[in-house]
Amino acid sequence: MISYFGGKANMVDWINIYIPRNIKKYAEPFSGAFWTYINIKYQFPELDKIVYNDWNGHMANLYACMTQPKVFAKKLEEALSEGGFLYTDKKDKDDVRDFYKEIYYKYKHDKSEGNFLDNSPSNFPDFDAGVTYSFLITSAFNGCYPRSAGCSPISTNLKPKVTALLNKLKDERYIQKLSKITDVHNEDFEEIFKKYDSSDTFFYVDPPYFSPNEDGADTAKRASWYGTKDFNYESHMRILNILKNTKGRWALSYYYFKELEDLLPRDKYTWIQKDFYRSSASFAEGEQTKGTELLIMNYKLTDEEIEYNKKFLNSTKKPTTKTTMTKKTEIEKPSEQLLDELIVEIKKDLNSGDLQSLYELLSFLPINNIKNYLPEVIVDDILITEDKESEDNHIVVENSDDFWE
Repeated sequence: MISYFGGKANMVDWINIYIPRNIKKYAEPFSGAFWTYINIKYQFPELDKIVYNDWNGHMANLYACMTQPKVFAKKLEEALSEGGFLYTDKKDKDDVRDFYKEIYYKYKHDKSEGNFLDNSPSNFPDFDAGVTYSFLITSAFNGCYPRSAGCSPISTNLKPKVTALLNKLKDERYIQKLSKITDVHNEDFEEIFKKYDSSDTFFYVDPPYFSPNEDGADTAKRASWYGTKDFNYESHMRILNILKNTKGRWALSYYYFKELEDLLPRDKYTWIQKDFYRSSASFAEGEQTKGTELLIMNYKLTDEEIEYNKKFLNSTKKPTTKTTMTKKTEIEKPSEQLLDELIVEIKKDLNSGDLQSLYELLSFLPINNIKNYLPEVIVDDILITEDKESEDNHIVVENSDDFWE
């Protein structure tokens, strides 16, 4: 439904053919954008339960709203129409972009008591909160949590990007999928296993990926991009130990780290892998843009079962003409607008003293994306430059008194 950091929208051809067909309940303890289920390219079997859960209460509320797609579409249309808070009659591209960016940054930088981002609704569905968050999350760079991301709010047609969500809410193919979601939760992932584990349940498990530091411990860096800071090494170990004792079948997505082999050894579990381009490296070049995705399962489908599952993959692409297409060999450089917006965002965080937002923004952007394009930025003796010693070549922040070490 929406672009989302770490989402699996482009992996349905790979992941979904490994999902067993003889299941009655489908649950995702870390649902996020729920693309493995919601993607219209794959037809699931008839299910008794389809369970959404996310620790980010705003995401959970958004999907609770979308289980009533026609009602939510009407609310979103009202916000975009004259008199709504997302309506503008401006025509100039810069004016339109600035209008929506002002709304976005008002919410992003508000950290007052009772602010919107830190206080998700207590009762689902809250359609007003759902409309606001749908605008924020669709405007955020790469679908990252708005508190941790810069803003890219409009498409080339000058419409806010949330309009794409509105169009999906009116698409009968998505309406059918959304309307079948039976349960929406905003709970710790362990509670979902406790509530729904059974022999006919399938769990697709896609947690924030492990981000090791020099000592091998998890930095929990990725967790903030999803709207939580409470996901750490112990959380990863808890997942693995829960999975070892789960009755239902499950498939686990991860990047590799050593403890995976210790707790889920290859001789007892099914391991497959495939390289995918990372969404956070859209301007990177070569193999550095790729990440090796693991899919670990506590079952093994036969070749015949996998081939049978492929029958439920449907192409949603429009028919193509006979025009011959040549492979693009050059990576398009980031636009001046994107670089300007990034620098403005960095300066805002620096000048406001919002160090947490600054670190989250910078850690999210590998230097490979923008090297040779992003100049050094100096604000109040703070220098933003390339970390040449970092394995990932991320941007770092430092100043003369080494406060940033």
